Amino acid sequence: MDADPEIRFLRRLALTAASAAGTADLLRAVVTGTVEATAADACSVYLLDRADGALVLAATDGLPQEGVARVRLAVGEGVTGWAAAEGRPVVVPDVRAEPRFRWVDAVDRAGLASMCAVPIVAAGDLIGVLCVQGAAPRAPDGAEVGLLTAIAAQVGGALARTELHDRLAQSLRRSEEIHRRLGELALAGSGPAAVCAAIAALAGAPAAVYDQEGVRIAAGGAGMPERLPRTVTDRSLSVTPIRAGDEPLGRLAIATGGVGAAAVRQVAAHGATVLALELVRRRADREAERRRRADLVEELLSARLRRAEADDLADRAARLGQPIPDPAWVIAFELDDPGDGHAVASAHAPHRLADEIRALAAARGAGAFVVERGGSLVVLASGPEELEAVEDLAAAIRDRVQGLVGAAAVSCGVCARPCAPADLRRGAEEANQALRVARRLGERATVA
Repeated sequence: MDADPEIRFLRRLALTAASAAGTADLLRAVVTGTVEATAADACSVYLLDRADGALVLAATDGLPQEGVARVRLAVGEGVTGWAAAEGRPVVVPDVRAEPRFRWVDAVDRAGLASMCAVPIVAAGDLIGVLCVQGAAPRAPDGAEVGLLTAIAAQVGGALARTELHDRLAQSLRRSEEIHRRLGELALAGSGPAAVCAAIAALAGAPAAVYDQEGVRIAAGGAGMPERLPRTVTDRSLSVTPIRAGDEPLGRLAIATGGVGAAAVRQVAAHGATVLALELVRRRADREAERRRRADLVEELLSARLRRAEADDLADRAARLGQPIPDPAWVIAFELDDPGDGHAVASAHAPHRLADEIRALAAARGAGAFVVERGGSLVVLASGPEELEAVEDLAAAIRDRVQGLVGAAAVSCGVCARPCAPADLRRGAEEANQALRVARRLGERATVA
């Protein structure tokens, strides 16, 4: 063949690769131009489907168009798959005498004998196979194989750039969708549970939000652990810190089994930002709630109130969604060692203490109203009628509090009898007096 037409074709192919609107336009130009440049009777391009590893007929000139996107060959199957498996050009002078040749009904054309299949490779990765067929049995010479190899190299580079561009565009579209969906939830103040469910849907995998202690706050999908250790060794979980500036608020965990790591990272980055807003908002709401509750209870515990005034405060608490037990046992908790911290509640997140205490009381058939008061933790317990049962409940709560705050010892004082709202001040004085007596007697980790 004359070298000039070959060079002109390669130049034209390079320009086409640079200006093609998409993969389909590029491949049509390749198969048509290759037939003209090589005087072949048919040219086809197969592309590797990365989802299942099959070679799919993507374009052809000289074979029926019905096979495009329908014909699939495994790597190693037929002459085309043979070239893909070997990673080198395969020349077959007459396919009728080649046992590896595979006839594909409704696509292959009778009367085609010779075949040359050249792998399309970019940066060492297989992208597809370029196949040229002729009617006469013959073996293409080195110059022809060299031309086909040059064409395959041009096509490989162009397809790699197109694939990279498509992936980038897809990533940007996905990023925009993630930002839009999660942003709408953040503006609506939907809460961690709704945001977590959206993260799970966007990632296509279960997800969960954990607080700083590793306790699960919300979950989207099943199978996520109730607690998350400080150091996660489970490789099936992708864990992203949730921060407000430099302050850690919690962690987002997404199950990565069967999900692309890049997709998980993209969702996790957006999700952690929105969750930080939700957790800050949630903390502010809980703090405001805690202060309202503390103000009401502080007035009941410290002021000398008439019964009507006390009942009015209790009604206000109930309207705020914080009903005060009536009657209630007053239990006051304090650290035995000042070196452990100046207050029980300040040594641990107050809402976590409250949640743990309420859960423990509920498991024992009792109720617990928890409030921080003057550095100590006060629990108004309802349910038990006998002092002995209240002491058992107080001991269980003390053990839980001691474990949560990491203190050497915590003691608690219990009032002498259950109190109506108007009598809570008297109950608090009795509980604190019991603690003072225990201190004088040198008792530690006690229920006084």
